[in-house]
Amino acid sequence: AATKSADESRLAAAAKEQERVEKTEEQLQAELAATKSADASRLATAAKEQERLEKTEEQLEAELRETDAKLEEARKRLSSMQDELRAEKAKLEATSAADASKVAAVQQLAKDA
Repeated sequence: AATKSADESRLAAAAKEQERVEKTEEQLQAELAATKSADASRLATAAKEQERLEKTEEQLEAELRETDAKLEEARKRLSSMQDELRAEKAKLEATSAADASKVAAVQQLAKDA
């Protein structure tokens, strides 16, 4: 009877230990599932952020190309304007020299007269 009682006591203790192990295992499985879910959520958020950053980068690169094209067009217009101004200056200088020559000729005629 003592052996039977000791065996029952050991069986009861083993059953309690088995129950505790199963509860611990269930708790760990639940924690693992929660961790996996949280990791998946963080990965999804990171992927969305990466996509947003890539779109922003593409948009900024497009804006930069557009700005570069506008800048190049402005440089061409400026160069053209500078060419026109140089031509106008040369024309005015030639006209001024011709006028000075005419004035000198008139003054010479006046002296000669």
